[in-house]
Amino acid sequence: MLLVKAEGYPVVARHQTRIYLLYVKVFSIALSVILLDQVTKALAVRVLSKGPIHVFGPLSLTLLYNSGIAFGLAKGMSDVVILLAVLIVLFIGFRVSKASSNWSIVGSGLLMGGAISNVIDRLIRPHFGVVDFIDFKFWPVFNLADASIVIGVVMLVFASFKSHE
Repeated sequence: MLLVKAEGYPVVARHQTRIYLLYVKVFSIALSVILLDQVTKALAVRVLSKGPIHVFGPLSLTLLYNSGIAFGLAKGMSDVVILLAVLIVLFIGFRVSKASSNWSIVGSGLLMGGAISNVIDRLIRPHFGVVDFIDFKFWPVFNLADASIVIGVVMLVFASFKSHE
């Protein structure tokens, strides 16, 4: 850790503090996504096992288990999907210190949280898969982690374009 003397007291250098705060922000967002997603999935399993619930318009809550990845792709390849998610999380974790905007900080946290939460599902429900329950009828059924992943990727792409301006 880099120390700088200021007024006779050692103070953590600004750069180290900035990096520390970036990690705190990203991991706080990720943890929030994980908690919210896992709570809603537990509620979905408990409540929706009796059948779907129509909310309004095209929105229904329908319990499904997805052994694949987004939109049912790669079914039965859970080990590969877990490995891929772990690699993505590690990559983002190493890149957090390079985050230069709120878009990249929030996007990284959303992507990490969604990926970790879906991995948790695969580990605690290996014979079923990821719990999906948000059903718009015209789109594949998904969960909050899936939405966080998509929004996170969009934010990171946007942040990369903004940084090249």
